[in-house]
Amino acid sequence: MSDQSRTTYPTERFKAFVDAVVAIAMTLLILPLMEAVTEAASGRLSTAEFYEEHAGQLLSFALSFLLIATFWIGHHSQYRDVERVTGRLLLINVGWMATIVWLPVPTAMLGQMHTDPLQAVTYIGTLILTQVTTLGGWLYLLRHPELTTMPESRLRTGRSATPRRSSCSSSRWRSRSSSRRSDMRRC
Repeated sequence: MSDQSRTTYPTERFKAFVDAVVAIAMTLLILPLMEAVTEAASGRLSTAEFYEEHAGQLLSFALSFLLIATFWIGHHSQYRDVERVTGRLLLINVGWMATIVWLPVPTAMLGQMHTDPLQAVTYIGTLILTQVTTLGGWLYLLRHPELTTMPESRLRTGRSATPRRSSCSSSRWRSRSSSRRSDMRRC
């Protein structure tokens, strides 16, 4: 085992850095639209004409914003109970962050360029790489449970919700009887 994997670091700065990177990536998504608004204003387009002319760009922005938010929520859940990180886990997360920061590029391609098959490959490939690095982090934590306070059973299944929350969520929808109401009060 190398020194890089033995040395551990507290997670506060790591989590703050991830949050900052995600916030910047989400902000980068809007910049091409801001340029488009400036161009539309100088071209004297109406708002309706702007929406019509930039529909693809608006759709790709909304989709990518939603995906990055979803990836961030998943990352937050995955690392919520992690108390220490190693150099290797940091590198896995640098890879994850690289995919998040890269996502605005294929998003802009989809929204601004003429469509070609490589755009879809680039966009979908980025999403796949994001999930591969997420899986890499999960597998690393599975092999190093000492880094987290997450119960091993939850770590093995990849579930990040607390057991009580999970049981309450499923019990709410089991039946519509009075027992359902008592289940909801208990949750």
